[in-house]
Amino acid sequence: SKFIKVKNTDIFAEDKNNLSDWDRFLINMIKFSDGMLSNSEIFYMSRIFTDQKNLSLTDDEIKEKIKENMTKLSENPKSGILKYDSPDQGVVYCLSDEFIR
Repeated sequence: SKFIKVKNTDIFAEDKNNLSDWDRFLINMIKFSDGMLSNSEIFYMSRIFTDQKNLSLTDDEIKEKIKENMTKLSENPKSGILKYDSPDQGVVYCLSDEFIR
């Protein structure tokens, strides 16, 4: 894996009070990954997150939360999160160039 250096940028600076715990978790997960995560990687880490938070969510509920939040984040340019359809990994999410130096 290659590592990226993330700019010291406050993502959603003016809207940070409107972010849910899930939003923050997903943004930080991508921000501190190697720059790109597939849906399966996000699901795996989300399962760990829900277990640590003692949230009793089924796998289907977790997948739905991921879908809802990642759609919301990837459609908002302020988030810095981009969605790509990768031929070998399916849907992947990464940081936009302006959040990477």
